[in-house]
Amino acid sequence: MKSGFFVSCKKGKEEKAFKELQTVLNTSFDTIETQPDYSTLNVSEEIKNEIRILKKSFFSLFFTYKSMFYVSNSSPFTPSKLFYILKERGVKLEYVHRIVPLDRFTTYNENVMRKGLVDIDKSLTFKIEYEERFVPQDTRKRIFELITSTLEGMKVDLSRPDYLIIVSALKNDVGFTVLKNNKEHFNFSKTNKEV
Repeated sequence: MKSGFFVSCKKGKEEKAFKELQTVLNTSFDTIETQPDYSTLNVSEEIKNEIRILKKSFFSLFFTYKSMFYVSNSSPFTPSKLFYILKERGVKLEYVHRIVPLDRFTTYNENVMRKGLVDIDKSLTFKIEYEERFVPQDTRKRIFELITSTLEGMKVDLSRPDYLIIVSALKNDVGFTVLKNNKEHFNFSKTNKEV
Protein backbone atom coordinates (compact mmCIF):
# COMPACT_ATOMS: atom_id res chain seq x y z
CA MET A 1 0.00 0.00 0.00
CA LYS A 2 1.31 3.40 -0.94
CA SER A 3 0.67 6.84 0.42
CA GLY A 4 1.09 10.14 -1.34
CA PHE A 5 -0.64 13.06 -3.00
CA PHE A 6 -2.95 13.65 -5.94
CA VAL A 7 -1.80 16.89 -7.51
CA SER A 8 -3.40 19.07 -10.18
CA CYS A 9 -1.30 21.53 -12.13
CA LYS A 10 -1.11 23.68 -15.23
CA LYS A 11 -1.61 21.63 -18.38
CA GLY A 12 1.69 20.68 -19.99
CA LYS A 13 3.65 21.65 -16.86
CA GLU A 14 3.41 18.30 -15.04
CA GLU A 15 7.19 17.77 -14.91
CA LYS A 16 7.90 21.29 -13.64
CA ALA A 17 5.06 21.01 -11.10
CA PHE A 18 6.42 17.69 -9.82
CA LYS A 19 9.95 19.08 -9.43
CA GLU A 20 8.59 22.17 -7.69
CA LEU A 21 6.51 20.07 -5.27
CA GLN A 22 9.32 17.56 -4.72
CA THR A 23 11.70 20.37 -3.75
CA VAL A 24 9.21 21.90 -1.32
CA LEU A 25 8.35 18.52 0.24
CA ASN A 26 12.00 17.51 0.61
CA THR A 27 12.69 20.69 2.56
CA SER A 28 9.47 20.57 4.60
CA PHE A 29 10.82 18.47 7.43
CA ASP A 30 14.02 18.69 9.38
CA THR A 31 16.21 15.73 10.14
CA ILE A 32 17.03 15.15 13.79
CA GLU A 33 20.35 16.74 14.48
CA THR A 34 22.74 15.25 16.97
CA GLN A 35 25.81 16.91 18.40
CA PRO A 36 28.85 15.34 16.75
CA ASP A 37 31.83 14.24 18.80
CA TYR A 38 34.40 16.68 17.45
CA SER A 39 37.35 14.69 18.78
CA THR A 40 36.53 11.77 16.46
CA LEU A 41 34.85 13.70 13.64
CA ASN A 42 35.91 12.63 10.16
CA VAL A 43 35.07 15.64 7.97
CA SER A 44 35.38 13.69 4.73
CA GLU A 45 32.90 11.04 5.93
CA GLU A 46 30.50 13.68 7.24
CA ILE A 47 30.49 15.45 3.87
CA LYS A 48 29.85 12.14 2.05
CA ASN A 49 26.95 11.37 4.40
CA GLU A 50 25.44 14.82 3.91
CA ILE A 51 25.65 14.49 0.12
CA ARG A 52 24.02 11.04 0.25
CA ILE A 53 21.14 12.43 2.35
CA LEU A 54 20.71 15.39 0.01
CA LYS A 55 20.56 13.13 -3.05
CA LYS A 56 17.83 10.92 -1.58
CA SER A 57 14.28 11.97 -2.29
CA PHE A 58 11.35 10.53 -0.40
CA PHE A 59 8.95 11.52 -3.18
CA SER A 60 8.60 9.98 -6.63
CA LEU A 61 6.24 10.31 -9.55
CA PHE A 62 3.90 7.31 -9.61
CA PHE A 63 1.33 8.29 -12.26
CA THR A 64 0.87 11.26 -14.55
CA TYR A 65 -1.87 12.39 -16.91
CA LYS A 66 -2.88 15.71 -18.46
CA SER A 67 -2.67 18.36 -15.72
CA MET A 68 -2.57 15.84 -12.85
CA PHE A 69 -0.20 13.38 -11.24
CA TYR A 70 0.22 11.16 -8.20
CA VAL A 71 3.29 11.57 -6.00
CA SER A 72 4.32 8.55 -3.94
CA ASN A 73 5.53 9.29 -0.39
CA SER A 74 8.18 7.15 1.32
CA SER A 75 9.10 9.72 3.99
CA PRO A 76 8.60 9.01 7.70
CA PHE A 77 5.64 11.44 7.69
CA THR A 78 2.09 10.79 6.51
CA PRO A 79 0.85 12.83 3.56
CA SER A 80 -1.75 14.50 5.80
CA LYS A 81 1.01 15.59 8.22
CA LEU A 82 3.06 17.01 5.33
CA PHE A 83 -0.08 18.72 3.98
CA TYR A 84 -0.56 20.52 7.32
CA ILE A 85 3.14 21.47 7.43
CA LEU A 86 2.84 23.06 3.96
CA LYS A 87 -0.31 24.91 5.04
CA GLU A 88 1.31 26.16 8.27
CA ARG A 89 4.22 27.54 6.25
CA GLY A 90 1.86 29.28 3.82
CA VAL A 91 3.43 27.58 0.80
CA LYS A 92 2.28 28.92 -2.58
CA LEU A 93 3.49 27.24 -5.77
CA GLU A 94 3.80 28.47 -9.34
CA TYR A 95 2.84 25.32 -11.27
CA VAL A 96 0.81 23.34 -8.72
CA HIS A 97 -2.89 24.10 -8.23
CA ARG A 98 -4.18 21.57 -5.68
CA ILE A 99 -2.51 19.03 -3.40
CA VAL A 100 -4.75 16.32 -1.94
CA PRO A 101 -3.09 14.12 0.71
CA LEU A 102 -3.85 10.38 0.55
CA ASP A 103 -2.61 8.42 3.56
CA ARG A 104 -3.63 5.13 1.93
CA PHE A 105 -3.53 4.37 -1.81
CA THR A 106 -4.16 0.81 -2.94
CA THR A 107 -6.17 -1.37 -5.27
CA TYR A 108 -9.82 -1.12 -4.20
CA ASN A 109 -10.13 -3.24 -1.05
CA GLU A 110 -13.11 -2.94 1.30
CA ASN A 111 -11.19 -4.30 4.31
CA VAL A 112 -8.41 -1.72 3.94
CA MET A 113 -10.96 1.08 3.70
CA ARG A 114 -12.88 -0.17 6.76
CA LYS A 115 -9.66 -0.35 8.79
CA GLY A 116 -8.95 3.27 7.87
CA LEU A 117 -12.33 4.28 9.31
CA VAL A 118 -12.11 2.32 12.58
CA ASP A 119 -10.71 5.15 14.73
CA ILE A 120 -13.47 7.63 13.87
CA ASP A 121 -15.56 8.78 16.85
CA LYS A 122 -19.09 7.83 15.85
CA SER A 123 -20.65 10.59 17.96
CA LEU A 124 -19.22 13.27 15.64
CA THR A 125 -20.06 14.35 12.07
CA PHE A 126 -18.43 13.60 8.73
CA LYS A 127 -18.34 14.63 5.09
CA ILE A 128 -17.07 12.67 2.10
CA GLU A 129 -15.10 14.53 -0.57
CA TYR A 130 -14.94 12.24 -3.59
CA GLU A 131 -13.03 12.52 -6.88
CA GLU A 132 -12.77 9.92 -9.61
CA ARG A 133 -10.94 9.40 -12.90
CA PHE A 134 -11.21 6.48 -15.33
CA VAL A 135 -13.13 4.25 -12.89
CA PRO A 136 -15.70 1.49 -13.45
CA GLN A 137 -19.27 2.78 -13.51
CA ASP A 138 -20.40 1.65 -10.04
CA THR A 139 -17.27 2.70 -8.11
CA ARG A 140 -18.77 5.83 -6.53
CA LYS A 141 -21.84 3.95 -5.32
CA ARG A 142 -19.78 1.09 -3.84
CA ILE A 143 -17.43 3.47 -2.01
CA PHE A 144 -20.23 5.62 -0.59
CA GLU A 145 -22.15 2.52 0.56
CA LEU A 146 -19.01 1.12 2.19
CA ILE A 147 -18.24 4.34 4.07
CA THR A 148 -21.82 5.04 5.17
CA SER A 149 -22.38 1.45 6.32
CA THR A 150 -19.10 1.52 8.28
CA LEU A 151 -20.03 4.87 9.86
CA GLU A 152 -23.67 3.95 10.41
CA GLY A 153 -25.30 6.20 13.01
CA MET A 154 -23.01 9.15 12.35
CA LYS A 155 -24.46 12.40 11.09
CA VAL A 156 -23.39 14.07 7.87
CA ASP A 157 -22.45 17.76 8.03
CA LEU A 158 -21.54 19.25 4.66
CA SER A 159 -20.54 22.69 5.96
CA ARG A 160 -18.50 22.05 9.15
CA PRO A 161 -17.80 18.33 9.57
CA ASP A 162 -15.67 16.97 12.40
CA TYR A 163 -14.12 14.50 9.94
CA LEU A 164 -13.39 15.07 6.27
CA ILE A 165 -13.05 11.77 4.44
CA ILE A 166 -11.15 12.35 1.21
CA VAL A 167 -11.51 9.64 -1.43
CA SER A 168 -9.77 9.70 -4.82
CA ALA A 169 -10.47 6.83 -7.20
CA LEU A 170 -8.24 6.24 -10.21
CA LYS A 171 -8.93 3.24 -12.45
CA ASN A 172 -9.03 0.29 -10.00
CA ASP A 173 -7.11 2.09 -7.26
CA VAL A 174 -8.52 4.09 -4.38
CA GLY A 175 -6.73 6.57 -2.15
CA PHE A 176 -8.22 7.97 1.00
CA THR A 177 -7.47 10.02 4.08
CA VAL A 178 -9.45 10.98 7.14
CA LEU A 179 -8.73 14.53 8.32
CA LYS A 180 -10.07 15.62 11.69
CA ASN A 181 -11.28 19.21 12.16
CA ASN A 182 -9.94 20.20 8.75
CA LYS A 183 -10.43 23.89 8.04
CA GLU A 184 -7.88 24.00 5.23
CA HIS A 185 -8.48 24.06 1.49
CA PHE A 186 -6.29 22.16 -0.96
CA ASN A 187 -5.29 25.13 -3.12
CA PHE A 188 -1.55 25.92 -3.21
CA SER A 189 -1.46 28.04 -6.35
CA LYS A 190 0.10 31.52 -6.28
CA THR A 191 -2.37 32.75 -8.89
CA ASN A 192 -5.68 31.26 -7.70
CA LYS A 193 -7.75 32.89 -5.01
CA GLU A 194 -8.32 30.88 -1.85
CA VAL A 195 -11.62 29.04 -1.72
